[in-house]
Amino acid sequence: MARWRGIVIAMELADLGLIGAQDHHLAVVATTRADGTVQASVVNAGLLEHPVSGGQVIAFVTYGKAKLANLRSRPRATIVFRAGWQWATAEGHCDIIGPDDPFSGFDPAALPELLRAVFRVGPAVRQFR
Repeated sequence: MARWRGIVIAMELADLGLIGAQDHHLAVVATTRADGTVQASVVNAGLLEHPVSGGQVIAFVTYGKAKLANLRSRPRATIVFRAGWQWATAEGHCDIIGPDDPFSGFDPAALPELLRAVFRVGPAVRQFR
């Protein structure tokens, strides 16, 4: 029986951003439901500076009630960017910043600017101006 060998390549966040840029910054985000099952959906995502710490992070916007509830209860996620046969995954802790989720050190008046940065000034953000 043939055996497949796996190759593990460590990537930098910038590499994820390059792959994401090839497919309109679309990514699949997976969160965990209370029963331990996975909830996944497609989101707009990209790299930017964390608005409080200044470190480079992956940011995405979600309107889904299920995803927000999952992240509020269990603030961890896995995100996958793909373009053709290239793909990269990141996983870890999530900070939630939004109108219903104040974040220490973040000025709520800066939320429209943060949303524009994540959406790359797409039409969906105009309502937040």
